[in-house]
Amino acid sequence: MSSFHKMSQIKAFLSFLWNLAILCNFCLTALPQKPENISCFYHYKHILNCSWISGREIPNDTNCTISTNGKDKPGKMKDGSCIVEQVLFVDYITQVKVPMFGEEGFNVTPQYKKYIVKPGPPQIMKVEGMKEMLRVHLRKKPEEPDYDPFMCQIQYQATAKNISANISIPIEHYVRNQIANLTGLWNFTNYTVAVRCRLREPHESSPWSEWSNKVTGRTEEQAPLKVDLWRVIETIHPNERRVHLLWEVNKGFPSSGIITGYTVRYIAENSNITFEKKYSQKELVILSLTEDAYNISFTAHNSAGESPEATIRVPSSKDEKTMKPKIVHLKASALKEKMNLTWDLTDSEIDGYLIEWYESEENTYKRSWHKIRNTTKWTSPKGILKKFKCYNFSVYPLCKDEIKKPTSISIYFHENVPSSGPDPELENVGKDYATIKWKEIPKSKRNGVIINYTIIYETDNKLLEETVDGSILKYKLKSLQPLTNYKVWIKANTTIGGTTGSQLSFFTVLLSTTDIILAAIFIGIFMTCLLSFGLLWALKYKMIKRICWPQIPHPVIASCPAVSQKFILGNSSSEDDINILKIDTCNENELPLLNPENRFKQANITAEIKVAGQGTFCSGEYKALEFFLSVSSLNHDFKNQTFLTTRRHSESSAKEEMQYQENLQEKTEFNSYLKNSIQESSWIARM
Repeated sequence: MSSFHKMSQIKAFLSFLWNLAILCNFCLTALPQKPENISCFYHYKHILNCSWISGREIPNDTNCTISTNGKDKPGKMKDGSCIVEQVLFVDYITQVKVPMFGEEGFNVTPQYKKYIVKPGPPQIMKVEGMKEMLRVHLRKKPEEPDYDPFMCQIQYQATAKNISANISIPIEHYVRNQIANLTGLWNFTNYTVAVRCRLREPHESSPWSEWSNKVTGRTEEQAPLKVDLWRVIETIHPNERRVHLLWEVNKGFPSSGIITGYTVRYIAENSNITFEKKYSQKELVILSLTEDAYNISFTAHNSAGESPEATIRVPSSKDEKTMKPKIVHLKASALKEKMNLTWDLTDSEIDGYLIEWYESEENTYKRSWHKIRNTTKWTSPKGILKKFKCYNFSVYPLCKDEIKKPTSISIYFHENVPSSGPDPELENVGKDYATIKWKEIPKSKRNGVIINYTIIYETDNKLLEETVDGSILKYKLKSLQPLTNYKVWIKANTTIGGTTGSQLSFFTVLLSTTDIILAAIFIGIFMTCLLSFGLLWALKYKMIKRICWPQIPHPVIASCPAVSQKFILGNSSSEDDINILKIDTCNENELPLLNPENRFKQANITAEIKVAGQGTFCSGEYKALEFFLSVSSLNHDFKNQTFLTTRRHSESSAKEEMQYQENLQEKTEFNSYLKNSIQESSWIARM
């Protein structure tokens, strides 16, 4: 036989055993099980209820029978109990039958009525509040007989605290309505009341009814208890102080009533005048005091009366300044859910301490305090401090209830990374630097002490970092590249870690401020020079032109100033000058210089012509022009005139001419070209 067939047979056999086990279990659970611990109750609604523990659940509406006084009472199964209705005056129960268990019934130890009667829950009609007492009005169910005396139990619980108590009161059979008084209660406290009852006899075995409906009532208020008083002193001017009074109602439970107002009385120690002010329940109590010491009393009042006086002393300004601390080495450490303070004492007369604390970012007048005696250690109550918040703690020494100078410390109740990082701002940027500033993170978002800031900046995928102290809010980045884009982040760090703020992008400039100033100075100087030259050119145009570009005359001039030209005859004995031509250059009338040969066609003479320049004013300038025109020989015939030339006057004429030139040179400047021309003309004339 193959191994495969063997395995198949083994699996089939195991499956058979499994199915057989399931079948046997079903058979065992289906068999009837004898009832155990049968108990019965009789309700005043004429219902008989018997229940027991069974290993098998019996369906509802299954027939059952309860034997009472030797007679069978048919009933139905409901929720595991056999219930028979309309049963009157049951004396005792002897047997219970259920057909599923067989025809034979199960005998029950005889249970008599007085042991099995379960009354219905009573009704609470109302609850009246009184001073330190509640009055509860009860009533029995109408269907319950009056001849059975009851014992009732009242349970009451204070709603403000989990405090409860039970009392038992007897209710007579002939009284349907009953009043129960609950005494020794707290004033002005809400209480929830519930009631249950049972037969008074027998005492131990009679079953209790269900609890009645719950009703809440409140005791009456009384005059307020003495308040716990504290003060915060604020100096406004050297001779004026503002004192904020803070108080707490008595921390013992409960409240004595609703406080409607307060009365404050204060008097200076060096005065006999007492001041009194009244405040409503919601008003802040702020007193304006001088620099003297004051005694202050404080009372609260409500509709029932006033509380006892709470007093406090405000020291003078001089005492506050000269007072020396009595506490040294104050240390604070955060535990898991509490804060622990320890300190050392320098004065043995100190007999108590007042510990004050408040959250630093909240209103400084919202404070908590606690008084302790004979110890230099304090641990805060559990759950009063918030995590990651900064608290200010002060320890005030007390000497015969006089408050001495405190010692203070600030600490975070556990630390974490900041909730948000700083937002950087660009204050200034240059060619190779940038100044970055940022604002301090709000206290509510720090979650710890900021120990330092990290400036992170990036360019060209190169990341750089600079770390500065936590007190610095501005930093100058140096050695930057000109005309480059940079990205900057600021990271705030605590001892736990850091949080980075938003990103800032900026470009460095191409030129620095110094470069721009130098360029501006250079351009300014250049423009000043250019403007000065332009103004000078406009005002001295012709002078500058004459200096830079001098005018060089030519023997043949198309235009010249108006002159009187003199032609001096070479053989003239009378040495008379003959004016033969005037030229006006201002009107620019061009008059060509005639060729002597053409001019004197009919003259057959040899003459020496001399044109003496005369000064002429044109366009605001004086010009002197002298022409020397020499002709070696003129052989022209004039019809009506004869010019005779003699050599005897040549030398005298030459001398006069030279003398005239010297006088003219002293008055007029000529350039080299003009001078040479004059000398050449003279030489020709002498020829």
